[in-house]
Amino acid sequence: MKNSLFKRAVATVAAVPLALTQSLTCSFAASDVSVPVSVAAAEDTDTSFTLQSLLHIAPDDEDQYSDWNFTASNAIDKLLAEGKTAGNINLSSIFDVVAANAGQYKEIAEHIIAITTETKYEINENGDIVLSAKVGNISAALSEVFKNSFGLLNEKLAEKYCAPELKNIDYTQVKASGSIKIVVGSSDLAARTKVPVTFGFTPDETGKELGTAESIDYIYNKLQEYKQVAYAAIDAATSDFDKAAAKADVDDNIGKYERLTNFLTRNLNRVLTETKSAEYDNVAALIARLNRSKFLQRHNKQIPENGAAIAESKKVQKLYNKAKNFFNKNAKPYTLDIEASELGAFADSLYGIKTETVKGNASFVANFPEDEFEALDAYYAEQGEEVDHENTYKQVIVNVDASKIDGNSFTVDVKIKRNLVTKPIETTTTTTTETTTDTDTESTTSESETEETESTTTTTETEVTESTTTTTETEVTETETVTEVTETETVTETETVTETETETSGSTVTETETETSGSTVTETETETDSSTTVTETETVTETDTETDSSTTVTETTSETTESTTETVTETEPVVTLALVGTPYVNNEGDADKSGFVAKYGFYTQIDKAFSFNQVEKLELTIMYKQDIVDTDGKVKTVSRKTAIDISDKFNYGEATPGSVFDLTKAQKSQFKYELAIYAAEDIYAPAELGGEVILAKGTKLTNDFDEDILVPVYIGVKGDADLNGKITSDDASLALRFYTQLSKHDADSTAVQLSSNVIAKAKDAEGNDIDDPNGLYDNFAAFLIDTYTDYAGAIPAEENWRVGKKDMFAGTGSRKYDATDASYILRYYTWASGQGDKVLTIADQAAGWDYATGKAAE
Repeated sequence: MKNSLFKRAVATVAAVPLALTQSLTCSFAASDVSVPVSVAAAEDTDTSFTLQSLLHIAPDDEDQYSDWNFTASNAIDKLLAEGKTAGNINLSSIFDVVAANAGQYKEIAEHIIAITTETKYEINENGDIVLSAKVGNISAALSEVFKNSFGLLNEKLAEKYCAPELKNIDYTQVKASGSIKIVVGSSDLAARTKVPVTFGFTPDETGKELGTAESIDYIYNKLQEYKQVAYAAIDAATSDFDKAAAKADVDDNIGKYERLTNFLTRNLNRVLTETKSAEYDNVAALIARLNRSKFLQRHNKQIPENGAAIAESKKVQKLYNKAKNFFNKNAKPYTLDIEASELGAFADSLYGIKTETVKGNASFVANFPEDEFEALDAYYAEQGEEVDHENTYKQVIVNVDASKIDGNSFTVDVKIKRNLVTKPIETTTTTTTETTTDTDTESTTSESETEETESTTTTTETEVTESTTTTTETEVTETETVTEVTETETVTETETVTETETETSGSTVTETETETSGSTVTETETETDSSTTVTETETVTETDTETDSSTTVTETTSETTESTTETVTETEPVVTLALVGTPYVNNEGDADKSGFVAKYGFYTQIDKAFSFNQVEKLELTIMYKQDIVDTDGKVKTVSRKTAIDISDKFNYGEATPGSVFDLTKAQKSQFKYELAIYAAEDIYAPAELGGEVILAKGTKLTNDFDEDILVPVYIGVKGDADLNGKITSDDASLALRFYTQLSKHDADSTAVQLSSNVIAKAKDAEGNDIDDPNGLYDNFAAFLIDTYTDYAGAIPAEENWRVGKKDMFAGTGSRKYDATDASYILRYYTWASGQGDKVLTIADQAAGWDYATGKAAE
């Protein structure tokens, strides 16, 4: 290459601060990808970098690829040599944007950002760039009284259950702090354009670095710790209240964060398994496709329509200007002189965009116009070639290998390429013998009261060329005569307009206007309150005369008298409504604001169906826009939402307790399931929104994150007192012991522990297992052993799903436990043992319980 190494090095002194800023933006801003570009080799005196220089590829470059990697490597070496290897990074503007887009979690996000410190960069001796930050104890932020925080949950629990001691639940005892580290593998930039990136979060309590999937699991496990803290405080409370219900409220609140972790896990899996490709004509088409996505429509958000509009965004400009200032501060005397608007315009110049994702590997290819034809033409002219302007263009090519992103790494490969097409310069020799005589004759056209034009041209040219071959001399004479035609056009136009105006609201106005430039206009206008009558008469006479050599053609066109009467009536502003996006169920926020409220339910594996009564509230949120056109014709568009009650229009699809139940899970003491719900019939929009079908029968209901709306259920083996998924004599013994102990505690079942399983236990302050007789799982065990339900005031089967140890049904009675339950369990165990090695189906087990309880003989 002809460009000197020295010039490249000088030009790239400022490259690293920009790369750092881009990397940090990528790391901290959700879903942003920074694409490094090449830096042109500059003259020694150049201190200003423009967009043109960043996209420069020298005409004599051997492979016609940008050398951004070589350039950046030289810059890093120079910084290392000068000792400029570390510094602090002010991320306030990035954090501001993150907090501003955190929605209902804004206050919590701001608090977490405030305790994120020691944000810095360092260049290792080998040339790798290390970005790091410290995150303080997140539990402190969650304990503040913010929307959706655990601190606000405390206050609500204390007020709802008249238990003031719940107001002071201390979540800060759960330690959730650590450090973030990102390593950009720039040490090998001189040899390749592929850049590996590793990242990780190291919790302070373990000191072990976690990758992406492990970090998500870490968050989920911390949420379980927060639950246990709340449970312990509820158990320790001395106030008399429904502790199981309070724990369920804790589950609902923390469940919001669990759903977020599930959302992250699903999208991580999607990256690793999804295969798709797409093509777009330009960036505007790509953005339009994104704006049609269900997620953006449900959140009533839209990306600006093109690159220029994005660049005009105040948030984007704030971030960009911060990056630009960082560059200019750390790269003196060099300056980055590119405005955000220029980058927006460059994005809009991209065309022929292709994207592809194949199981963790993604590619992005986009063309943009060649902008250095003058330099290319000059260079290739010296080589005896010319550049094909039509077929020469540049490309941005980005390949991301994210196949290990569930661990702690990915790689980015960025290339800027010129697709150069040249062709030989053609040389031709032509011999011509020609005599040409051109004569333009005079043509005159005149007419009274018209404009006369005279044009006379006479030209005679004679050219003689002698061409000689070996023995013959030939003279060729060619004569060509051209007669030039003079065209004369005459137009006479007369226009007469008469309008009359009369205003009868207490005064009379008469207006007369005369125009003498070939037309006469007389206006009279009549206006009566809200209507206007206009009478208009127009007369046009047009004469067109054309003379061609000796032929004269005259054409006359007459168009006369057009009369129209128009009545305009003033109206009120026009309001139109139109549906937008996809309807969804809002399952966020407090119960009174949420569109979905459901209780958990208990079932045995032989129950016939799930109860619809678990769902207490189910509303479908519909988005629409309201266009208001005022009397001046101005349009104002307002986004609106409304909700319709569909609590009687859903089902669980084909799911039943028997079809959902998993014996393997039960034998691992895992009993919780979540049911998706579906539209049981076509759902229609309100009449004022068109009344059309907005959700077809059988459609699964989802929230605004496109996550399934789920109803929690617990399904276990009937009679399983120790919650191990098996029926043995131990279950009968526990049931009998439970019944016996009730007589010692005045039949207060919430004071007696039934199950011996650790999941039915609680933890004391030292972490030891203690009885939890009013906990969810001991209530569940008591539900499973209540095998005799034919007593007076018995709970109807359709309501059996949600009656715990002491819960009442319609005020008629509560669940009862007696020796009969233990007897039935033992009898079923004996029957099942007699079946030998036969694998018992759900139907077999139901028949066995009919035998054990005597129903089979009825």
